[in-house]
Amino acid sequence: SMIAEAATTTSGTCGDNLTWNFSDGVLTISGVGTMMEGELYSDYPWADIRLSITEVVIEEGVKSIGKDAFRIAMALTSVHLPSSVERISESAFADCDRLMSIAVATSNPYFASSNGILYNNDKTTLLIYPGGKSEKCYIIPDGVTSIGNYAFYSCDKLKTVTIPSSVKKIDAYAFRLCESLIQVNTTDGLISIGDYAFANNTKITDVVLPDGVKSIGKYAFSKATNLKSLELGNSLETIGTLAFWNCSKLEKLTIPATVTSIGSTAFYNCYDTKFEVPSDEL
Repeated sequence: SMIAEAATTTSGTCGDNLTWNFSDGVLTISGVGTMMEGELYSDYPWADIRLSITEVVIEEGVKSIGKDAFRIAMALTSVHLPSSVERISESAFADCDRLMSIAVATSNPYFASSNGILYNNDKTTLLIYPGGKSEKCYIIPDGVTSIGNYAFYSCDKLKTVTIPSSVKKIDAYAFRLCESLIQVNTTDGLISIGDYAFANNTKITDVVLPDGVKSIGKYAFSKATNLKSLELGNSLETIGTLAFWNCSKLEKLTIPATVTSIGSTAFYNCYDTKFEVPSDEL
């Protein structure tokens, strides 16, 4: 006798007055209101069919996208956002290794899109660089002042990123797990580097931080296991906890005299590093 399999759910509700429907690879979210906020991607009702989603269409009326909502949707290639979306919670599209494009209705007052890359409305914050884009070298457009949380998270095709002088801050997790990233070109203008910003970047060998950088967040360069050469710039004030944890190839490091705070175990497992601290001028 045939054994009946439990049918996979392909529609339902997903928040205040919102419904979802899945058909032929396309997940459509409709209604008026905000999406549920899950703690993990597995909390969302489409979790079981997540690997079959190729396109996400958010219809007019939907106001938000929850945290981790489409995380690890490995077949997802394109996302369409209406003018009504005003909030996209963090890591909503993280680990989407085939995602090429996030398109936004031009009338959306909160977000904008260019070349498939998601920005805030005036394009001063780069919010999401889709993980499936194939370019190996990327130049962040001039005029961007901040790189958002998870912006380039696990974009593992990128080899070099050039950051213009307009960029003042790099937020948490921005370049974490960019496993092909060899070179980050920064220029004067950068002030802060967020928590885990360059964590787990195992190919990067040299980092030169511009003179304006004042703070490096916790775990910022942790597990950058091939980082050999690092220049910190001459106005650095704080180095976060475990910032350079397991940077075991770091050869030498000059700590600028401006540094007032070094988090505990900032250099844990940097056992061969020779530290130099400039002596006070006589």
